[in-house]
Parts: sequence; structure tokens; C-alpha cells
Amino acid sequence: MTDLKAPIVLNTLAGLIVLIGIIWFIRYQIEARDSTQLFYRQKTSSYIISSTSYFGRSEEFQLDNGATVYFLYPVGNKIAIGDSISKEENTYFF
Repeated sequence: MTDLKAPIVLNTLAGLIVLIGIIWFIRYQIEARDSTQLFYRQKTSSYIISSTSYFGRSEEFQLDNGATVYFLYPVGNKIAIGDSISKEENTYFF
């Protein structure tokens, strides 16, 4: 009777790949949480230098301080290049 079990090297490699994936996912979640908390705490004031539309689903605005802000539609013509934008600390609202 033939042995159909995978060699121990392949099992170890598969387990290692899964472990690396789990570690990467957890690290990504922690970085996203930290970034969100930093954004919430910061006060910012800037102006819009460019914008990009994503297939009518959202609008991306590049600010002069290097930040990027995304808004879901309907933004329409309410925000334009050259407009100033500000956010107080401890809030998500612009």
C-alpha cells in the first residue's frame, strides 16, 4: 500500500505560510487602528491641491500637507481644488 501523506517539509511549509498570513493580518489591523486614532486626535488645516474620482463611488482629495482625504458621494461640486479644509482635534468631522 502506498503512503499518500505529504512529506513533513510540505506540511511545515504550509503551516509557516498560514502563520505568516495571520501575523501580517494582525499587524495590519494594529497599524490601521493606530492610524485612525492618530487622525482622530490631530487638528489639521490645509487646502486641496488635487482630486480624483473613483468610478462615481468616492472622491479622493490630496491636501497640501501630504494627507489624503476620501469622501463618499454625493460630494458633487461642494468641494473643489483650492478650497481650504480643517478638522478640529478629537473629532472625525471636517
